[in-house]
Amino acid sequence: MSSVWVEKKPSAKKKWMLRYRDELGKKRTAESFASKTQAQMEANVLRQKMQLQPKYATDIMSMVAVIESYIKNRKASGHLSDGQACSTRDTVNLAVNRMGWDLVSDVTPASIDQWQATYKTIGAWRVLRSVLRYARIELEQPVSEKALFRKQKRSGTARIEPDLMSDDLVDEALCNARTQGPHAEALIHWLATYGCRPITLLHMQVGDIDLHNSAVHIRHNKNRMEYQHAITTKTKELIAAIHQDRPAGERLFFDPRTEQPWAMTDRQTASRISEWYRINISKGFPKSYTGIYALKDWCITRLVESGMPDHQIILFTGHQNTISLQKYKKSNLSKTRELLDKLPAI
Repeated sequence: MSSVWVEKKPSAKKKWMLRYRDELGKKRTAESFASKTQAQMEANVLRQKMQLQPKYATDIMSMVAVIESYIKNRKASGHLSDGQACSTRDTVNLAVNRMGWDLVSDVTPASIDQWQATYKTIGAWRVLRSVLRYARIELEQPVSEKALFRKQKRSGTARIEPDLMSDDLVDEALCNARTQGPHAEALIHWLATYGCRPITLLHMQVGDIDLHNSAVHIRHNKNRMEYQHAITTKTKELIAAIHQDRPAGERLFFDPRTEQPWAMTDRQTASRISEWYRINISKGFPKSYTGIYALKDWCITRLVESGMPDHQIILFTGHQNTISLQKYKKSNLSKTRELLDKLPAI
């Protein structure tokens, strides 16, 4: 049964909200009321409407079967790539093996609490919760509603600042990109020079580049703002090699594997370019630097340490405000060692 409650909202004329969770576990607002009494009366009515218990399947499935069904369904709908499917399978199977969850009915709220106490990874819990929701709604398996509403608590331990990519690794990434063709070289060079989100580049169109004035017009961005910024001579040379004689409305960067514009879908584009980067650009790198965002972090830190004003940096990176740059101003391990080595010996 979905839960229903009344919640106070001080900064509004109708201060009392009638709230509930839908079958997916999402919080919803049914209506707002001026008085608490009225809201509670409506809450009782809503509870009565939601009294019907879900009808479960008579055959309880094994967790292994649920996982494979979930992956097959999500891949067919385009919500999982091959790489994500393998990661999902490994994550859930690890939890299943650790906790002895042979059947769906074995996944109880108490066992989830026990698992979370020893496996403090928020991402892993989100994957498991998604699989359990699929089992409950799509496969009609007896998954406890209380199990679905469990929340993973963040660990209180301090995070250690990792090393940034070294300049040598960045050079190696650029060399690897060069072997993948002009589109790959221009793409990786742009990420290493301006630090924007990869998805921003994949949305960029040929007409957004002004080679005559050495500028780019950014239209698709996380901060939902359009703006222009200058590009370097090297960037201009690389873009010119893939820019000539192409329609203005065509996306600028091609997928090197297909020599066609990157396939753009809501959920798969970011994972698609990340997977390509790991296989073709960062293969053999230390694990901390195999992700495409390691290159982005290196670039932004470089821009910050160069003394460039924050308001100019966010034009390159696409951050919503300058506050977002603060994390790049923390000392990383490499920088700390460099500063310590300069101190007089004692």
